[in-house]
Amino acid sequence: MPHYNGFDLRGWEATLVELNAAGLGYLGIDERTGVLSSPNGTPAATTWRVIGPGHVEWFPLRGEHVSGTNGSMIPLPA
Repeated sequence: MPHYNGFDLRGWEATLVELNAAGLGYLGIDERTGVLSSPNGTPAATTWRVIGPGHVEWFPLRGEHVSGTNGSMIPLPA
């Protein structure tokens, strides 16, 4: 979800339920912020690096949510 800092959960509940039913988590990214995954050639990304001035929130399908700011590493489930 881009522009996560202005995100209002109302109206999105059904979408989030659908994502969970499909076996997907969701990622909230503030404006002017992004995440980088492992470089090409890596079998599977295991972490994301947060870049930019904002905040990132990762809500995996299972487990606790993780948040980060510029330079933070967000681990992904194995």
